[in-house]
Amino acid sequence: MEANKTWLFVGIAVRMATDLRLNSKVQVRTEGLSNEAALAVEMDVRNRERTWLVCEWVFVALDDLRR
Repeated sequence: MEANKTWLFVGIAVRMATDLRLNSKVQVRTEGLSNEAALAVEMDVRNRERTWLVCEWVFVALDDLRR
């Protein structure tokens, strides 16, 4: 029963990440922005990528444990 709950929450997390399009590469232009604004945009892009990678990693790790 606990494994089913885990898969449910991982599925919800992956679905939410997909709905937020975290699985897509984001191309942003930082020309014309202040250094602080450009840094904030770059950090947001990196955080989106990291969040998606963690979702993928958890999904793959749980799938490997199941086998």
